[in-house]
Amino acid sequence: MINTAYERTNSEPGLILRDKEMQTRQDKVIGFLIKKLGSNLIKGKSIMNISLPVTIFDKRTLHHV
Repeated sequence: MINTAYERTNSEPGLILRDKEMQTRQDKVIGFLIKKLGSNLIKGKSIMNISLPVTIFDKRTLHHV
């Protein structure tokens, strides 16, 4: 089955995400990781200790085709 959340255009390289709900969920994960990265850097901790939020592995947050 083809994933229709993305589309490819001939005028620009890469893919365009059409599913705005999926983009919102991905933005939240990226925001979380940036906050944790900044927090660890300010505290002098290694950035290698950042764990992924459990919610990204929850079925309700994944995009189903």
